[in-house]
Amino acid sequence: MIARWPAQIKSRVSDQIISLVDVYATLAAIVGQDVLQSAAPDSMDLSRVLLGKTQEQLRDHIVLHGISDTLALRQGDWKFIPANAKGQMANIGSGANPSEARFAASRIPKPQLFNLAQDPNEPLPWPITRADGGWARHVLQGWFELMDLATPLIAQVHGYCLAGGTELATACDLVYVAHDAQIGYPPVRSMSPPDMAWHVWLTGMRRAMEAMLTGDSMSGDDAVAAGFANRAFAVDELDDRVLAIAERVARVPADLQALNKRVVHRAMEAMGMRDGMRATADLNALGFHQRSSREYMGELSRGVTAALDSRDGGFGDYRTAGSST
Repeated sequence: MIARWPAQIKSRVSDQIISLVDVYATLAAIVGQDVLQSAAPDSMDLSRVLLGKTQEQLRDHIVLHGISDTLALRQGDWKFIPANAKGQMANIGSGANPSEARFAASRIPKPQLFNLAQDPNEPLPWPITRADGGWARHVLQGWFELMDLATPLIAQVHGYCLAGGTELATACDLVYVAHDAQIGYPPVRSMSPPDMAWHVWLTGMRRAMEAMLTGDSMSGDDAVAAGFANRAFAVDELDDRVLAIAERVARVPADLQALNKRVVHRAMEAMGMRDGMRATADLNALGFHQRSSREYMGELSRGVTAALDSRDGGFGDYRTAGSST
């Protein structure tokens, strides 16, 4: 988790255990909003940790629930994963075949126990090699898992949606954006090609080429015109408009929606989308071996802000808007 609030949060690293559900109580405490006792009962207020008011470990455990019904318990340095020999995949739905090798990791014949202090390199969720390029393929497989969910996923985008944020939006089924959203992949300027090269598949060859060769962003309106997003709305209308669309989607029975979603994905797969993305994921690893990328990573290790300013200053965009030389 990364939290940024310059006026209140000092730069530091914490080993606090945080669950996604804790965001609810934490943000409510920060803005002074009361939370109903029946709402998010598992959510913990960790605002004191974010604001640097305590170093105490407030949460001593966390339960993780995977989409394959695999559970895990993290307590202190220990992580326990119980046996799940069946590896039930019933809720995945859209084109997924539980017998495929990529789902093998969801079938756990024996309980597993890890001491994360001594063995931080516990197995990744999917059986993908740790050889060069393994990380990009692993990330890509995660996005494919989202695509395979039977339930339609809706992305609502405002502000900056960059790099991995664009990949998350791509993995969703519907994408709605604010007119002034900024959507782009600036790491191509200094690090490597994307983990998930969505550009060609969603925006076509020419737009994709310009995005890859410049790292420039597109506005929400441009994203709609390019095919990345469905529609753009004024930012103050975005919540209501997207909720209204979600309610329309929810009126169609879930069993039919799973098939409706599958129609689109199977057509894209027949055209080679997943194979194409897998082929370009390896180029992500190759990028990190280039001299310019290695030099930038060294710069990044000395300070994120200065490195980003160096990367984007000559373009005069993102956080350096107006400073082009």
